Amino acid sequence: DEEAFLLRDTVRGKFSERENREKHSILLVEENREFSSFLIQVLSEEYNIHTISKAESICDVIRKERPEVVLLAEAFDMISGEKLCLQIKSDVKTAHIPVILFKDAVNVGDDSQRVADCCLALPLDISRLRVEINNLIFNRRIIRKRYVSYSRIISSPARNSVAYSFV
Repeated sequence: DEEAFLLRDTVRGKFSERENREKHSILLVEENREFSSFLIQVLSEEYNIHTISKAESICDVIRKERPEVVLLAEAFDMISGEKLCLQIKSDVKTAHIPVILFKDAVNVGDDSQRVADCCLALPLDISRLRVEINNLIFNRRIIRKRYVSYSRIISSPARNSVAYSFV
């Protein structure tokens, strides 16, 4: 909890008050209703949680809901969590969204087909999950702010006129 507090303190210093007050959006993709209910119960105070239990339409749901982080189970009836993660990361419209993949403790160290932004072992350490979610959101915000400010510099009329004067 101390790490999460420090991270929240850091986030408050870097972003506007409005950005820090808003609840962040998370998509939980999990077939196990008990586990899903548990995660909703422990995370809903800090985050807006959207859930789906069927993995087939995951990219469509992500495009519609636009979550900041996806929490993804390791296995479903018809497909593995890693394959679903690969679908998310292969789609241009969803590839930028961080994915946390829940895996059995035995499989967490297996990096051979790891495509998720973060893999967490089951049984889940909730305080570590919170820290990972906050870190991913924080890092994506920094990247987005840098990209926006960089694109403004590039498209600035004054900057372009200087560039043209050299040509």
